[in-house]
Amino acid sequence: MHALSGIRRRGGLLLVLVLCALPGLAHVRSGQPLEYDQDTPIILAGVDATGGLLGSWRWFVNDWPLGSHLYRPVTVVSLALDRRVWGEWAPGYRLTNWVLANLVNLLMVWLMLALTRSGLAAAFACALLSAERWGFSRATLSGTEEYAVPLVAVALFLWWQGMAARRAGKTRTTLVWEAPLVIGLAALVVLLYERRDLGTTSTWIATRTTHLGTLFSTAMIALLVVYAQRQQPKFLVLAVAACALAMASYEQAVTAPAIGSVWLALIHPHGPRAGLRASAGLWAVLVAYILVRQAVFGLQPNWYYRMQVRTRWKELWEWVEYAAPLFLDRTIWRVRPEGWLALWYRPLWLSVLGAAGYVLA
Repeated sequence: MHALSGIRRRGGLLLVLVLCALPGLAHVRSGQPLEYDQDTPIILAGVDATGGLLGSWRWFVNDWPLGSHLYRPVTVVSLALDRRVWGEWAPGYRLTNWVLANLVNLLMVWLMLALTRSGLAAAFACALLSAERWGFSRATLSGTEEYAVPLVAVALFLWWQGMAARRAGKTRTTLVWEAPLVIGLAALVVLLYERRDLGTTSTWIATRTTHLGTLFSTAMIALLVVYAQRQQPKFLVLAVAACALAMASYEQAVTAPAIGSVWLALIHPHGPRAGLRASAGLWAVLVAYILVRQAVFGLQPNWYYRMQVRTRWKELWEWVEYAAPLFLDRTIWRVRPEGWLALWYRPLWLSVLGAAGYVLA
């Protein structure tokens, strides 16, 4: 009976994943055309000029084609691979983004099952990610029909889970108390991840960087959870590799070592000290990232909007000046454009809550 219940739950979550993926196909079919994109054609031209996919290794030791002092070699390689596969067919590039987004959903479902042991939390997290990615606008929280399919998916799964729980002997009162807890934890953990709406983004490259950074960051946390459960070093090595790929895809992933350290400190079976010792590899990746950036960009100043600085220090110090506010922005407080500081829930604190939920579950 337990095995049958597990099969039913996996079948229900697979249905949720499929339903949550469907709205994104509209963006694949009729998304932003290439002629309105300012950045991606420049990057594709740079890829062509350096030998396409076979020459894409050069971007690991050079500034990317936009010349804006952003170290994103993994992103450029992914576009070089797209160039080889899709050529000039624009929907193909958006299809790759759609696949990456759904891989994040799949990882999120697994992660929520590992953290909460609740299929409802997994379904809700998947639907929340999908609703934001396919139809979420930061200007409005309503008026978008893309919410319909993910919410229907959650409603169906909630009914499915409720029927199974009642057959298992749980009372209606227990279900009423459990549902908000697991849904709340899913909502908190899902906010860890960078998302970009495929329907409103102005460039493919902006979407690709966030999707790759999100995918590898999510994979890092999932691998750390597996490592904590099984205590096999290979999963820790894979988590460190995922951390490195995230940083090489998206600058905002510089906070990944701190987030990973919090997870390890809280869920390591031998206690926080053992978890922090295990996180040394993540911090080694951060040090290597800084050194590589310094070697690639040398002493030249940045002009990119968030990396623009008012000093003429060496690249290492410019990077610190860029990374420090970003790290604070994603951990303790948010720096408002008006210049004042406000306490804000950010990924590091959400990691504490998520990992604590795992420990207490």
